[in-house]
Amino acid sequence: MRSIREPSSYAPLAHFSCGGNSDYEVDADKAIKELLDLSDEECEEFEIRVAESPDSHALIGVTIFHERALGPFSPAICLALLAVGEPFRGWRMPDGATRVGTFLLCDALAQTKQIWGESMPVVWGNVHQDNGHCRRLLSSHRFWRLRGSSRDPSNPYYTHMRDAGVTWSHGFTQPAIEAVKEAREQQA
Repeated sequence: MRSIREPSSYAPLAHFSCGGNSDYEVDADKAIKELLDLSDEECEEFEIRVAESPDSHALIGVTIFHERALGPFSPAICLALLAVGEPFRGWRMPDGATRVGTFLLCDALAQTKQIWGESMPVVWGNVHQDNGHCRRLLSSHRFWRLRGSSRDPSNPYYTHMRDAGVTWSHGFTQPAIEAVKEAREQQA
C-alpha cells in the first residue's frame, strides 16, 4: 500500500476498472476518471491509497478519503471510494481468508489514524443499495446506516457511519491487521 500525491502521474489509474456494469461499478470507474481530470493541486485534499501486487506491481485496488464534516460530526473523514480492480475481485490475501476489500478498508482506517491523530474521528461513506459486498464489509466493522440518509427515491446511495473513538483495527481479524501493518512497513 502506498499513497499517491499526483494521480495523473500514476499510469495504472488510467486503466483501472472495477469491471461489471452495475450502477455502483460504473460510478466507481467514473470517480477514478474524474480524479484523473483534477489538477494535482486539486487532489491535495484527498488521501489516495493504492494497493499493488508485490510481484507484478499491478494495481489491485484504490481507496480515496478526505476530511469532510457529516452534518454535526466534525472532524469527520469521508471514505469517498473503496474499489477493487476487476482482475482481483474475489481474491484473498496470502492468509487465504482476508478479502482484498477488507484489506483496503483496514488500511484506510489505519492511515486515517496516522494522519488525523490520537482519537479516531467519525468515518463515513455512501454505499449503493445494490452493493451487498460493501454494505456487509462496512457493517461488520462498526459502520451503521444512517436512517433517512437517502430520502430521495432517485438516489440509491445510503450513508454509513463509524462512530468516533472506535479503534482503527476494531473488528478486523489478526491476519488482516498483520497484512496491513506489513504493507505499511514496506511502504516506509
